[in-house]
Amino acid sequence: MPGETGPVGTVSGMNNDHHGAEGEPERRIEYDGECGLCAAAVGACQRNKIRATYVPVDGKGMVGVVYREQGRTYTGYQAVLRILHNSPSRLIRCCGVVGGWVGVRWVGSVAYRFVARHRGSISRIMSGRKRGQGRP
Repeated sequence: MPGETGPVGTVSGMNNDHHGAEGEPERRIEYDGECGLCAAAVGACQRNKIRATYVPVDGKGMVGVVYREQGRTYTGYQAVLRILHNSPSRLIRCCGVVGGWVGVRWVGSVAYRFVARHRGSISRIMSGRKRGQGRP
């Protein structure tokens, strides 16, 4: 599985035991710090008490979210599923399980790629800005 790329994203790294404070696995979510849609998603994660270090990065050339946990790196839809799996909410964890089902996984990965490619336009629509008024 290390370095494996599939329709749902990429998983790489070894399963080392990296732990943060209190013996919990170290979790890190990297996202486009200038993207309104990404910021809204991070806000939702924080409101749902998903424990992780949230790291805004320069999103130029960034294709989507990156999630790092216990020495493994997840990208794209695979990262979203891992984030959902780590929610304290049973309902959100169930969404992560359902999102991994074969048919749902395919639709979810297609939808994720569409949103990731068009996140700038989606952010502008969400904020009411017009094209050319700066990056969301």
